[in-house]
Amino acid sequence: MTHRENTDDPLARLRAADPAASAPTDLARLREAVDARLGGDRQAGAPPGAVV
Repeated sequence: MTHRENTDDPLARLRAADPAASAPTDLARLREAVDARLGGDRQAGAPPGAVV
């Protein structure tokens, strides 16, 4: 990553770690990373932004 890239971007870290990952897989991993960062309180299958 260059100094201008956001090193706190979970998707960028995932792509750097596994460049062959597909977009749907990246999205699932990104959701997991966001859920973990937010405390994992989003229910599985709930739409983004849903209050649970």
